[in-house]
Amino acid sequence: MAFKSYKTRYDTLDRFVKRQLSETKTGAGETSRARTKKMIGLGQSAAAQTEAGMESSAQGVRKIFNQVDIGDSREETNPDLEIASWMQSIEETVQKPDQDSSRGFEDLTLTEELFGKKGVQEGIVIAQSYFNEPIITGGLRGNSRKAGDVTPAVQQEIVNRIVEYGSRLDMSDYQIAYALATARYESGFNPDAAAKSSSARGLGQFINSTGENYGITSANQWDVDTQIQALLEHTVDNFTMAEKKGYGNEYVYALHHDGPALDRGGLALAREHIMPFVPRYQKLIDKYRGN
Repeated sequence: MAFKSYKTRYDTLDRFVKRQLSETKTGAGETSRARTKKMIGLGQSAAAQTEAGMESSAQGVRKIFNQVDIGDSREETNPDLEIASWMQSIEETVQKPDQDSSRGFEDLTLTEELFGKKGVQEGIVIAQSYFNEPIITGGLRGNSRKAGDVTPAVQQEIVNRIVEYGSRLDMSDYQIAYALATARYESGFNPDAAAKSSSARGLGQFINSTGENYGITSANQWDVDTQIQALLEHTVDNFTMAEKKGYGNEYVYALHHDGPALDRGGLALAREHIMPFVPRYQKLIDKYRGN
């Protein structure tokens, strides 16, 4: 494997770490973002030291990758080898789920009823909307700004990532299933979906103000992993708020849709479009876990 590939992965990881360690507003999202920082398990200083070591050891690492297998050489004291091994461990952590809690995402296959809801709002497109904004290229993309207008393969990968990342954040399978049901109804698993009547966009259809609390900015708003992280953190926060107020689980989506005021019909939508699907997604996760 070429050194360039590891450098690219490092740069991606470094951007993610820095985003998590950046200053955020107090209020909604602060607790969950702190939780995510803890789960990452990488300090910014360690990342900076690694970058410096990688830059000074590029030639050595390239040579090592051409001559030896990292997995069989972890006892070597060569500093170049240690850097290469450390980068491999990062790659394994970032790209693979916890082997103690999963069997392999090839077993997590959506049935037809669990693919995303399709549709588009009627009416005019307001100034704050992203509906008419061109879709960027690269990565997991939808076909248009319409909910559910995304290929089954992309939907499957997004569902896989939601389950994987939710597991890393120590969410319960029920909470992960709830997040899946929310994404199904909100965006149809289309990361490029956008509302006409507001600034809501992405998998969780966060408006600008809510998205900012979970690290979504104009620069990263179409990044699928950022959207997934925000959706999962917001779901956990809404479970916490519902529990504190003595609400039932149907209020978790109502809080997502309405906010704390609960004055925009979210409860009725939760009962009709969310709660019936939560056990279906949980059954899918149970099958995937081998339960």
